[in-house]
Amino acid sequence: MAAPAPSPLPFDAPSEPNQEKGPDIVVLHPGSLYLRYGFASDLSPAVIPNVIAYQLRDPSSRQIIVPAPTYASSSSVSTSAQTDGTTHDPSVEAFEREVSAVEADIRRRRYLRSNKGMLKKGLPAAFPRYQGTWYDSSNATQQLQNINQSQVDVSKPFLVGEEALQLQQQQPFKVVWPFRRGYLNTSAANQMPGEDTKPLQSVADDVERIFEYVLITKMGLSRKDIRGLHCVLVLPDMLNRDEIKTLVNVILRQLGFKACFLHQESVLACFGAGVSTACVVDIGAQKTNVVCVDDGIMLPSTCVHMDYGGDDMDRFLLKLLTQTSTHFFPYPECNPNDLQDASILRRMKESLCSCVQLDELVFPYEFKTHKIDQPTTVYRFNISDNAVIAAHGFLYPSMLDVRPLSLLHFRSLYQFQDPEDYIEDLLAAEQKPQPKPEAKDNQAAPVPEVQTASVTVQPPKQRTNFVRTGLETATTAILPLDEAIAVSLSNASTPELRKKLCMSILVVGGGALLPSLQPVLEERLKERIARIDPNIDAVQVWVNPKDSDPRFLSWVGGSVIPRFDSAKDQWLWRSRWLGEWDPAEARDELRQEETVEAKTEAARKWRKDRPLEGGVRFIRERAPIAW
Repeated sequence: MAAPAPSPLPFDAPSEPNQEKGPDIVVLHPGSLYLRYGFASDLSPAVIPNVIAYQLRDPSSRQIIVPAPTYASSSSVSTSAQTDGTTHDPSVEAFEREVSAVEADIRRRRYLRSNKGMLKKGLPAAFPRYQGTWYDSSNATQQLQNINQSQVDVSKPFLVGEEALQLQQQQPFKVVWPFRRGYLNTSAANQMPGEDTKPLQSVADDVERIFEYVLITKMGLSRKDIRGLHCVLVLPDMLNRDEIKTLVNVILRQLGFKACFLHQESVLACFGAGVSTACVVDIGAQKTNVVCVDDGIMLPSTCVHMDYGGDDMDRFLLKLLTQTSTHFFPYPECNPNDLQDASILRRMKESLCSCVQLDELVFPYEFKTHKIDQPTTVYRFNISDNAVIAAHGFLYPSMLDVRPLSLLHFRSLYQFQDPEDYIEDLLAAEQKPQPKPEAKDNQAAPVPEVQTASVTVQPPKQRTNFVRTGLETATTAILPLDEAIAVSLSNASTPELRKKLCMSILVVGGGALLPSLQPVLEERLKERIARIDPNIDAVQVWVNPKDSDPRFLSWVGGSVIPRFDSAKDQWLWRSRWLGEWDPAEARDELRQEETVEAKTEAARKWRKDRPLEGGVRFIRERAPIAW
């Protein structure tokens, strides 16, 4: 039998991602609090806290910060309200008046059914059906005999994930959260000792170490394995071009993946839910995004970003427990800036908070604190109305203590100009001189268009925070969740599209797990949207389509969409990003030439053009994301 004829090209064809199961595709979805990761063939992702802690040479410079803004009112605790049941602090009294107003509105909507019980004073008569133990200062605290020792290897230069969260404040580590409020975290809180600013490349190094830890330690891959794998990177919706380019550089240059696929989390959430058109409401740990997606395409004019999330609800719950006279709370020294206390608050919220009061009017709750070289302490308390009031924090965001600066953002298409994007240089070089029009008195001359040989480019428009809507809102106001959704829907291009989006409001993220969020949000949205479009009389909110976990919908969409035939040409290849000559990836292009001379000339041209593809232009041409 004759041997098969050799290939006319002296190199192998590029390996495409497995279209069936995706065993050679790694899906990474970074968030402000968690990183979700896994192979595309997995049913659900694994989760790790998206945090890294560096060991400090100078222990006096340590500073541990949780991923949430610092509020003076949240960290201070009124002890007078815990002793004699009276409040003397004017700020506490003002806060109680605000809580009473919110509680009255919640009762009006019949989300609260119980009488206001003085749980602080321990009066079971207010809840005659409750058969459990009533906790007060006499029986709410218990110390166990075992002494806690540190379980973390503090000799390591840095710790990632759960190990970093186990650190105590007295240990010489600097905790860094690479993502904050849906953006890369370049804030002063993330600066290392001696740094004046937190440069973007320094944040990229933090991201690289976390990704590398996950890939090598958690997934069992080697550096050689990574160079042969493809990566799907799920992007937060509001990242600007510079941040996107930085993350692509981490994936292709620093980690060395063979190829990268990019898409925004809102669009991928739609694919994960099995819908193509929806108004996606992403309630994360530190941000809330509202984005409308039509036929798999994000509509930039409908993007609304707000700087509050689940961590702010944790602080609101703590403030309700410590600064109101309706509950006895045995742990008033709880500090949300402490990593372990922040974890306690997060578990407390997930266990107790509900948008509608359940049949049980009072809940007993127990938690433990573990401090180094101290006995484990068990705390117990009762909670009732405040669990429901805290769950409505997204609907009354003025109670969340979020600073009213830059709270409402609308996505700008002109946020970044890439110096490596040579198209802009060509446009500037080919610009034809235009005669200056004569300006009339007291009238500015119009800005001319930029004429080129093949394209006409309008100067970037100045984007403002103004939104066309029938609602009376200010851009610096803290919008409630239902109003933010109404603002986003009001910017839909046609009434038909707006009506279609109202019937497919998809809530994703950890905030979607709040019990009874769906009926509460639907009721309030009907009131809001009726003011914008009276013709819309129905609203449908989805929190767990197809019984899926709303926290993982974007990751699931990221594991599905690269298998589509339309995604084959949307991969960013490492060789082209770095300007490397890799004949294997040129085969498809060179195969179109018939003669050897033509193939040689095409290969020479292919190699010459590769270094020009390492910037934003390459992302813009390949990635299916809205710029």
